[in-house]
Amino acid sequence: MDNIEFKIYRHDLYPPEDPKWTVVGFLITDTTNDRTAVAETNVDMIECNGKTSEEVCQIAYNQLKDKIDRIKADFLKNRESVIGKVFLPLS
Repeated sequence: MDNIEFKIYRHDLYPPEDPKWTVVGFLITDTTNDRTAVAETNVDMIECNGKTSEEVCQIAYNQLKDKIDRIKADFLKNRESVIGKVFLPLS
């Protein structure tokens, strides 16, 4: 998927004493240049009931889809930049 990697860095019940939702956070990395961004959302406990952790993460991803698409577009746009590239001058 365009060399974009998603890692779950957060998956917590919140608030801990009386959980109302699961907080899910993704670390999004462009593996071509190691640029990163994060995206987090809350999934209501009602939606989490009877679901596996993987299913809850998919719900979170779906909630964040618009934000993730903007992050991916920014990553792809900045791949074309010369900033940070090694320059080898001709002698």
